[in-house]
Amino acid sequence: MSGFHVLPGAGIEAALAVSPRQYLVGDLARPQELANPTVGATEIGIVDYAEVSLEPPHFHPENGEFIYVLAGRILMWDLEADVVHTLNAGDFLAMAPGHPHAQKSAAGTRLLFVKSPGGNDKTLLELTPEILAWQRDAVV
Repeated sequence: MSGFHVLPGAGIEAALAVSPRQYLVGDLARPQELANPTVGATEIGIVDYAEVSLEPPHFHPENGEFIYVLAGRILMWDLEADVVHTLNAGDFLAMAPGHPHAQKSAAGTRLLFVKSPGGNDKTLLELTPEILAWQRDAVV
């Protein structure tokens, strides 16, 4: 058996047309459209945001999170430092485990994301009045 597993672009695009978040690699608890390999513990995926979208405020106690903006723009609020970073196509973000953040994505945004070591450790944070106002008012 080969150590290579190829996911053709047409198959990735077809899967994203059905569900906008597809993992390219990882040991997933839930099924998805795309048949992905498990290679180590790392998770890598693509997400498309057709409309302005919000990720709830959260952190990952065990996982580092890495985001490469393939298209569009996101606002990433570093809740610990109280700084909002604007990332455009071609920008890359690395977040240490345990770092609280909130995200707002512009319509037409596509992200490549990596979680290492992997596994669903997303821990949601309280939606404070400040976060709700930011989600409502921030222009992405």
